[in-house]
Amino acid sequence: MESFQLVGAAQSEAASLPVIATSFGTLVGSGDSHSDKFVSLLFETNPLEHRCDTRIEMTARPLEIVYDAVCFFRCWCWCILMCKISIAYTIRKYLMAS
Repeated sequence: MESFQLVGAAQSEAASLPVIATSFGTLVGSGDSHSDKFVSLLFETNPLEHRCDTRIEMTARPLEIVYDAVCFFRCWCWCILMCKISIAYTIRKYLMAS
């Protein structure tokens, strides 16, 4: 993955979508040749160092997160709605089984 960007909800009809999270900067971790990637994952069996049998190395560039109250509130309302639907489905399933 070379870059990452998360946009939020439009604040009004004419407004553009606000950017909530975006990748920037250089890779954090080893001085790897994958420095142009947002996330780099290395899986190695029998590494040359012989300190372990299997090695997993993950490096990532920094991620800037901007708080957006409108988007957060909309996501929160969506989560509440999904919980209510899930609870109603579970109750209906339990009552039909009885």
